[in-house]
Amino acid sequence: MMTTMTTILTELAQTQPLQQVNLDGIKNAIFALLGVLLMIVLGVRAFWSYMEDQPGKMVAQIIAALGCGVFVFFPDTAENILKGVIQSIVGGTV
Repeated sequence: MMTTMTTILTELAQTQPLQQVNLDGIKNAIFALLGVLLMIVLGVRAFWSYMEDQPGKMVAQIIAALGCGVFVFFPDTAENILKGVIQSIVGGTV
């Protein structure tokens, strides 16, 4: 009985290789959700700064939320922008 079971399991393992689970979609969804949550937090902080009459802090929060939005919704564009900035500062290719 044991040898028959071992033979069946061995044949199954050879005929049906394990499939890799692709989690890229879930990873992208989680990063997008976290990015949106960060943008909401920054927006609330900007509104709070507006209510406390701190315009410098408000502008900084808005700029940070916009930067986060670029990375969340346009990652390829953000990567190209960063490469261009680093290339202009350091020189050469990145």
